[in-house]
Parts: sequence; C-alpha cells; structure tokens
Amino acid sequence: MSCTYTVAMHVTREVVLDCSTADAWELLTDREELSDWLGRPADFDLDVVEGERVSFVWSDDGREPTRVEFVLREEDGRARLTVTETLHERASVAGGIRRFPIAGNWDDRLLDLELRCLTRAAVRV
Repeated sequence: MSCTYTVAMHVTREVVLDCSTADAWELLTDREELSDWLGRPADFDLDVVEGERVSFVWSDDGREPTRVEFVLREEDGRARLTVTETLHERASVAGGIRRFPIAGNWDDRLLDLELRCLTRAAVRV
C-alpha cells in the first residue's frame, strides 16, 4: 500500500539592507534591477502588494517550479527583507520522499543585493 501526500519544502533568509525601504522596493520590483542582482532574467509575472510584498513563481535550470516571496519592512531607517522560497511536490511514502533542490543560492544572491544597496548609497554621497 502506498500513501501520497504533499510535502512543502522551503528556505527562508533574512537580511537587513543598508538602504531605505524605497530603494529596496525599487531593487525588488524594477525588472532590470531585479534581473541584475538575481542573476537571471526577470521573465516571470510579479504579484505585488505595493510597498509590502512581492512574489513570483520561477524555475531555474529546469528545476521544479518554486514560489518566491519577498517581504519588506522598515527597521531603524533600513530595509529588512525576508525571502521565502517554497517547493511543493508530491511524495510517496512507499517510494521514499524525493527531494528536489530548491532553486537558487540565496546567500550569494542576497549578497549581490546588499552590494547594490551600498553602491547606490555611495553614488549619492
């Protein structure tokens, strides 16, 4: 007998960016900016809750599609960004749970985003 159920795998990262929430919002929602720090074309539909949250579904290098959500909050004049990426797959208990790699290396990508924030701040000085 086999049993099938849905397993939700996710990864969450938080970073406090050295920029305003307005600057961070532009880096999250402007397709050219997003493509630059994300390291791939932003050729997916963005679901935007203005000034608060951005989400999209993507598939990187033929991997299973995942849902990515960016939540932005102001914290002491800086922007706190929480990134959650979720993969939903069907798994069979009889066959074992298959684990698919979650698309992306968020540590590297968020470092690129942090550098873009610092670069923007340096240009303004």
